[in-house]
Amino acid sequence: MAESATKSYLPPGLAVPVPSSDGVDKGFYEGLKRHELTVQRCNKCHAFQFAPELICHKCQSPDLDWQKVSGRGRLYTWIRI
Repeated sequence: MAESATKSYLPPGLAVPVPSSDGVDKGFYEGLKRHELTVQRCNKCHAFQFAPELICHKCQSPDLDWQKVSGRGRLYTWIRI
């Protein structure tokens, strides 16, 4: 078996995360390409949310954008998107 050109931090056999087909997480992956951590933020109520969705978790507005964040903080839980 040929070695993959892209090395992964994941154990062998575990699939590498890829963008979803609906594009809801496109901003997240675009930020990664720029070596930035971006999080979805509502332009109406200014709430941050992760995992990405089509509407705001807090006010249900569809007016969402991606904002660069520092990457510093406290991790309470995690998910794999």
